[in-house]
Amino acid sequence: MSRIALFLSLLGFIAAASGHDCPSYPASKWSFNPATLQEKLKSRLQLTNVASAFATDSGASPARQNFVDDYIFEKLEKQGVPSAPLASDAEFIRRVTIDLVGRTPAAARVRSFLEDSRPGKREIVIDELLSSSAFSDRWATWFDDLLRNTSNYPEITVAGRNALHEYLRQSIQQGKRYDEIVRDLLSASGSASQGPPNYLLRNHVSGAPSQDFFDDLGANITSTFLGIPTLCISCHSGQHHLEPINAYLSHKTRTDFWEQSAFFARTTVRLLSPDSSDGSAKYEISEAADGYYTSEIAGYPGQRPLRSGGPYLPHYLFTGEAAQGENLRSEYARILTSDFQFARNIANRIWAHFMGIGIVDPPDGFDLANYETQASHPELLDRLAQDFVDTGFDLRHLMRRITSSSAYQLSAGYPGNWQEPYSRLFARKLTRRLEAEEIHDSIVQATEAGGTYDVAGFLEPVRWAMQLPETNEPHNSPAQAFMDLLGRGNRTYKPRDSDSSILAGLSLMNDPFVKSRTTFQADTGLARLQALPDDEVVEEVFLRTLSRPPTAEEKRVAIVHMSEDRIAGLEDLQWALINRPEFILNH
Repeated sequence: MSRIALFLSLLGFIAAASGHDCPSYPASKWSFNPATLQEKLKSRLQLTNVASAFATDSGASPARQNFVDDYIFEKLEKQGVPSAPLASDAEFIRRVTIDLVGRTPAAARVRSFLEDSRPGKREIVIDELLSSSAFSDRWATWFDDLLRNTSNYPEITVAGRNALHEYLRQSIQQGKRYDEIVRDLLSASGSASQGPPNYLLRNHVSGAPSQDFFDDLGANITSTFLGIPTLCISCHSGQHHLEPINAYLSHKTRTDFWEQSAFFARTTVRLLSPDSSDGSAKYEISEAADGYYTSEIAGYPGQRPLRSGGPYLPHYLFTGEAAQGENLRSEYARILTSDFQFARNIANRIWAHFMGIGIVDPPDGFDLANYETQASHPELLDRLAQDFVDTGFDLRHLMRRITSSSAYQLSAGYPGNWQEPYSRLFARKLTRRLEAEEIHDSIVQATEAGGTYDVAGFLEPVRWAMQLPETNEPHNSPAQAFMDLLGRGNRTYKPRDSDSSILAGLSLMNDPFVKSRTTFQADTGLARLQALPDDEVVEEVFLRTLSRPPTAEEKRVAIVHMSEDRIAGLEDLQWALINRPEFILNH
């Protein structure tokens, strides 16, 4: 039997079961653009249909574990929509491991979990993952994406990129309060080598008017940390423009926006000597003793329409609160992190990561005037946000609250007639394709093969893609090319894309990265299986790759294929499982 024939044979088990536009901010870039949302809906439906073919469940009805379940199941019952049953243990441990640490679980951990008869074993594995170093790596990457940490930007050096990444990783590892992390980022002063200043520098453009820098900071901060897209009102007032898009912002004026930008009017960026590590310019950021937001611009006027009036004093866009101290950025950080929307935003973003879509979706499209109807479960999101505040802005607590709920642990399979509106009710697990780094690390985990990568500016090489500080690392390697083809993005103009594509499928079949790890070599996991009997080999490869034992028919097909040429058959089995949809989907 050929490799392709084996792949198709295994795949057969699945088949059998189954007008006016803003030039600076065009609609094509809106995450809340109707065409974008429709495309995401289409992709979600396709993945849901695929996953239903191989999803497994425990057969148990979901019991309420915490307040998350109260809100989710009460709404399902009110609308007469049955939920999926709980996921099987194999489905659960694979899902939660990918979600929390960015790769599939090791075969030994899957085996011990499946054999464990303790009633609280799911909570045990959640805590185990939350306390792991892999958790810190994965969530440093998540926040690198959110903050768009990249040396591809002119103002950011490799050293600065690494410093910000390490600051995030250590903060997560140490359990630093989320509000403290954000206050560090917003009030940062000093050299870019210190880490947090690089978030502010990410918004600076040499040669542009300082007002553009202040406006970009205000727009990016509100989008990132509040989930509210205020960039439009940096160019024009909301009235007669934003009513169809954001009713709340339609009542805000450009003057309101400038008053918020005034919090950054004392922020200064100074060019230092060239960075000896890579020849790029190195900057220092500081807070001046005084300074005002004015409409006066000397030289290049920037890309925004001309400003007028001023000087403007700092007032928070959403409440009108004024600065009480002299350090305006510190004041802004205090006001922003005290805003309930700050906690609500991160709770929604974390929810979207675990549940497939946000309670408000997309997560950066909050319309505060229509929140009660925009959110699928507004009371739940507010309860999650308040719980987050009450527990000291503890990210691990928030993630534990969500992942220990039965709502999170529902099966991806659905026994009844599934209708797309049920997605907003979270009646089943919504399937997603693994991100590029998750696929890379899961292949390394499955094959127990793969060396280490040198990273620019790192003292030690790394093994996992989730340990890389940026999407352009490791430079000029097969792994970099492989992940790029899987939609890794670049944190500037090219967003991350985890939708399925023909190119991604071909990469998994033919890419040198995959071939080198599914080839029998002395230092690979495949070679270490050689001494085992055929049935144990097949079971081990399935546990490593799909986090479950094979079915009787899958085992029979694989053993027959291996009997023709054991080494080639073992290579083909590993390759075929990596190329199953079941491998690249988190379900």
